[in-house]
Parts: sequence; structure tokens; C-alpha cells
Amino acid sequence: MTQPDFEQLLEIRRLREMRLEERRRLESWLDSHPEDRVRWEEEDLLSLALEDLPDAEVPTNFTARVWDGIESVPENKGRRFAPAVWMEGIRLLLPKLAWAGAVAVLAAYLWHRESVREMAETAESLVPVVEVAQLPSVAVLRDFDAIRSLGEPMVGGDLELLAVLEDLK
Repeated sequence: MTQPDFEQLLEIRRLREMRLEERRRLESWLDSHPEDRVRWEEEDLLSLALEDLPDAEVPTNFTARVWDGIESVPENKGRRFAPAVWMEGIRLLLPKLAWAGAVAVLAAYLWHRESVREMAETAESLVPVVEVAQLPSVAVLRDFDAIRSLGEPMVGGDLELLAVLEDLK
């Protein structure tokens, strides 16, 4: 048997008379724990004294008398909600407000990130337009043969240089 079992036996004794098995368990506990014997005797005497008390009769208008007592207190007149009830409502509402705020902040962050991404895509799409704007003027493009010859290698000049180098050898 443990201390909680002893406490349970004390509670059983307060509510009713103990059975023979319960009384044996209690005696074995008290033999091994003599310091609890005084407490047991006090609890047993209190239970006996409570059993001897007559039951108090509750008047038929008990509830009405309680409400009259509550309403007769001056600080309760004209007050629909007590501050404690109001504060309890706020305390229950705060976690919901915190979650709603967190969701709003997250939504604002995602919206901002999306708008920055769209601005970056717009800037990237403008790059080809800027490159086209840097093309040469139409006057330069009229001399197409000169432009085309710029792209061809000068093979003739190189061959002449090779011939001169061979003669020097």
C-alpha cells in the first residue's frame, strides 16, 4: 500500500463506513507507519462527528434569496457585465487575433514578393528593347558592302606578308 492508498482510505471513511478488507489494509498501513495513526484517529473522530450532525434543511426560496443578495450589493447594480467576464472574453480572443495578424503579415509578405518578382520580369523583358535601340543608324546601313567587308578576313594581305617572310629566309 502507498501513501495515495492511505489518502483514499481516509476519503472512504469520510463518506461511509469502511468494509472489513479496507479496515485490514488500513491496519497494516498504520502498523508500518505509526506517524499516520494520529491523523487517522482525528479523521475518524471528525467523520463520526459529522455523521451525528442533523441535515440542514434548504428553504424552498433559497435561489431567490441568493439572487436578492447578489442584486443588493451596490457595485452590482446597473452593471450588465462584470469586468472579470469582459477580461476573460478578451483573454480568449487574443490568440485568435494573434493568428489572424500572423496570417495577414504572411499574406502581405507573399504579395510583396510577388510584386518584386513581376518587376524583375518586366525589367528583364526590357533588355532586348534597349539593345535594339542601340543599333546603328539607317545611314550606316546604306553602305552594306562596306559593312559586309568588315566581317570578312583579309586573306590577301596575309598572303603577301607570308611571301615577303619566305623571301627573307
